[in-house]
Amino acid sequence: MDAEEAIRKHALKNAFDYGKAKEGVVTAKVLGENTELKNNMKELALQVKKIVEQVNSLSRQELEKQISKYSFEKKIEKPRTLPDLNITDAVLRMAPNPNGPLHLGSARMIILNDEYFKKCGKELILRFDDTDPKNEEKIPLKEAYDLIEKDLQWLGVKPTKKIYASKRLDIYYDYFKKCIEKDLAYVCTCKEWKTRETRQACACRGRSVEENLKLWNEIGSYKEGEAVGRIKTDLNHPNPAIIDWVAFRIVDHPIHPLVDKSVKIWPTLDFASAIDDHELKVTLIIRGKDLIVSEERQKYIYSGFGWVYPLTVTYGKLSVKNATMSKSEMIKGIKEGVFTGFDDPKLPTLTALRRRGYVPQALREFILNFGLNDNETTVDWEILNNFNRKIIDQSAPRYFFVSDPVEIKVKIKGVFEIPLHPTSNLGFKKYSFNGETVFIVERKDLSDSMRLKGLVTVNSKGELVEGEGKVVQWVEKNNSIGVKILTPEKAMEGFAEKYCENLKIGTEVQFERFGFCRLDSKDTFYYTHV
Repeated sequence: MDAEEAIRKHALKNAFDYGKAKEGVVTAKVLGENTELKNNMKELALQVKKIVEQVNSLSRQELEKQISKYSFEKKIEKPRTLPDLNITDAVLRMAPNPNGPLHLGSARMIILNDEYFKKCGKELILRFDDTDPKNEEKIPLKEAYDLIEKDLQWLGVKPTKKIYASKRLDIYYDYFKKCIEKDLAYVCTCKEWKTRETRQACACRGRSVEENLKLWNEIGSYKEGEAVGRIKTDLNHPNPAIIDWVAFRIVDHPIHPLVDKSVKIWPTLDFASAIDDHELKVTLIIRGKDLIVSEERQKYIYSGFGWVYPLTVTYGKLSVKNATMSKSEMIKGIKEGVFTGFDDPKLPTLTALRRRGYVPQALREFILNFGLNDNETTVDWEILNNFNRKIIDQSAPRYFFVSDPVEIKVKIKGVFEIPLHPTSNLGFKKYSFNGETVFIVERKDLSDSMRLKGLVTVNSKGELVEGEGKVVQWVEKNNSIGVKILTPEKAMEGFAEKYCENLKIGTEVQFERFGFCRLDSKDTFYYTHV
């Protein structure tokens, strides 16, 4: 096989697997088979660029037709399984912060917990971790609670119990009082607390249990910053973040959708979740490795009360290239008009992915593909797209869409039936012509030999010509509708076949030689991917 043929083979395979061929991937594959080509990289790069552009202009059907000429070593996909944790009847909990909807990163926590619940669980608790009414990045949003539950429903995750940390404040108050009584905690009123730097106890730490109980009963009279509740730890702990960590703080002007503004004494995440994990009898915690410090802090409470800490496994952060993963940046962007909302197609939120036409099974397979490990992972959108494409490609009907229209008149007669899918039995689109007909095609497709897909071959003047020609999509002017397609980059307007007029909202289609799209409203589609 010569170099040109090898490039074409791998470009077709790369495009078939991932929607679009990439020059770097194709070059690496070709060089892997023929290292001698390294001697003339400049010429190879030009050939790769040219062929990749040609391949990326093909429709899915053309791609399938051309790739069938080649044989590839078949990969045996190993079933994606999670490690056995040697635990049965596990009680798990998911603890999202309702400061916004779930996104691709937080979906890892949800799906891993759900998978282990199915594998070895007895209970799966949804615990809204909503006790930070001050930090702008973490302030609960009223609409976020429902958004998260809708996300879980979409993913097929069914919690056995639901609790709100913000509705359990009295329980946390009582437990902190017990911590003081056991000399595990104290109220600190230091104006400048330097214990972490000096490793020397502050004066507050040496107060008696009775003095601390009195201060705890009076803590509501203090202002923000004047007093905090601390858990006693090893003052020589190598991690300063562990030393006498804050369990309670005062918030003078709390912002919370479920709690009265007069409530000003708030537990920290680590204290509230430690108490709830014990109260709810949680036996298995699956969380991000950035929360390892939480385990170290909480074990001081567990040890003091003689409790057994749950089995804990961690996973690394999952990010997506060129995607806004920070909820504070999302909220800022929404306020400034950069994003239209949490479901803006530019965002990696589950509500946006759902609206764009991604299916939950694809997201689950995407997450499981990375398994359970501590690796920090930044991935390309194409990995998710590949999982999604394999699922929706089997059932999405094919239609035509033209975004940069130019009209041509063609004298054509006959009845034509065009299948709605190349392999699945979805029926046909039927067209009947009896004379001069105006067709709309893409301006870039105009040539002396164009094959109007499923019909005839014409030139740029609309005259019938011999041969197959370049296959192009088309729309009959008198049987067309105006549509809008919202992509992550821009809004596009154009014309689609009138058949699209009767589609149900939520239908996923493939506009040939353009990409998969989901019908969002009567005449507006959300772009999914190629």
